[in-house]
Amino acid sequence: MADAVAEHFAKLGAALRDARLQADRSQAEVGGQAGVSGELVSLIENGLSLDIAGYLAVAAALDRRVGLIEHSSPAPAQTENSRSEDGDKHLKILLDNLFSYVALLDIDGIVQEVNQAPLVRAGYRYEDVIGQYFHDAPWWSYDLAVQSQLMEAIEAARRGKISRYDVVVQMGVELTPIDFQISPAYDRNGHMFGLLATAVDISERKRVEEEKDHINSLAYNDMLTGLPNRRLFHDRLEQEIKKTERGDAATVLMLIDIDHFKEINDTLGHEIGDALLKEAANRILVCLRDYDTAARMGGDEFSVILSEVVNFADIQRIAQCIIDSLSREFVVMGRTIFASASAGLAVCPDDAIDSSDLIRYADQALYQAKYDGRRRFNFFTKSMQEASQRRSYLASELRYALKKNQLAVYYQPIVDLSTGRVKKGESLLRWKHPKHGFIPPDAFIPIAEETGIIHEIGDWVFEQAVAEAKRCCAITGSKFQISVNKSPVQFRAKSQDYDLWLDKLKKM
Repeated sequence: MADAVAEHFAKLGAALRDARLQADRSQAEVGGQAGVSGELVSLIENGLSLDIAGYLAVAAALDRRVGLIEHSSPAPAQTENSRSEDGDKHLKILLDNLFSYVALLDIDGIVQEVNQAPLVRAGYRYEDVIGQYFHDAPWWSYDLAVQSQLMEAIEAARRGKISRYDVVVQMGVELTPIDFQISPAYDRNGHMFGLLATAVDISERKRVEEEKDHINSLAYNDMLTGLPNRRLFHDRLEQEIKKTERGDAATVLMLIDIDHFKEINDTLGHEIGDALLKEAANRILVCLRDYDTAARMGGDEFSVILSEVVNFADIQRIAQCIIDSLSREFVVMGRTIFASASAGLAVCPDDAIDSSDLIRYADQALYQAKYDGRRRFNFFTKSMQEASQRRSYLASELRYALKKNQLAVYYQPIVDLSTGRVKKGESLLRWKHPKHGFIPPDAFIPIAEETGIIHEIGDWVFEQAVAEAKRCCAITGSKFQISVNKSPVQFRAKSQDYDLWLDKLKKM
């Protein structure tokens, strides 16, 4: 037995009496590279088998089904030299044409035999490897860390353990990712006679994994900033809420808006706007702890999940850091841009234990921060919820106020002090609700602007003022001027109003 083991690996085939190689009935599909696990082959010497266990990579096309090479059973000794020679040839052909690397090492890790196909493909010669320590093979030499791993694997194999690593090696002029394994080789009596080393090119598998990672990145990350997107944000928020339910720490949700970003985007262009958003994302990240999450919700909206909160002074510090950093000047593509930000915060479990409620409350706090002058952050309070509910109610009622004739235009006279005559007037919009009476303009005008109703109301007020001015001209017999207040929202969103209103005046 010992004599047979010491023989050159290719010559072991000459001792083969029964080289029956049989495909496993259950086909093994290779995922991403050509390789299967199984017993390599049994070499029969006078009825005694040498089992070489290890990893066999079969030279097959990607995604082809290949069979496991079965363990061959002991057979009576044969006298026909032709069968020995045929078995030797077949075994040699099989090994040399394997696309992946298979080597038999002695107990010290010296290469006794190696198949040639991967050597030729990598530009190395058979003589470069045989008789060399496995870890000194030329393709390992560029990386000392890999060599160290190999020596550890060889030492582990001597102790009967199997080691497996994914590493990158120098195959010719290219760096190639491989999956290599070193395992002990035992004879039929359980005596270790050497080591089996295998290496499989996993370039294709890595490429598929990278493509999958890229697709996942597109699905869960914002393409512009690289931050988690809305989808991943919701997933992480749910996870943090569950953690809060199991412990004493709180979770704080922070919603952030860049103030007046639309004007910046419309005035300077989307390219500059995008660059500003990327810089804003970086500034937000700098203010956070390692285990916090920042996400881009869309447009100029960002969110932050502050995890494991035990000290609310830390949260105030983080929130102020974000507001201050986003209020510093931005230098983007050679332009200096001044911006600011507003933020709203809600706390789980104090304010809500449901993600939808938490988001809604943080949004209400953000609204209040904007209403209070922007460039600040507010924590959610119950009074904000009441105010939000009132705004929602008024917004719903305001949509029908014009159709139900609840709106009216009043006129503030402007007197010429030299004559004591009324020469001008200012139009004032008032809303008389049938249930709540007069609702002040500062309560419903902002709602009209937010909901977009301001455009319809503004046109209606202008038509009323034109008709009133015409009537006053007829009464006084002279020109009469009435001023109409126009919302900034109207100026920004409907620039054609100017021409439309001029046309109406010309028709008077």
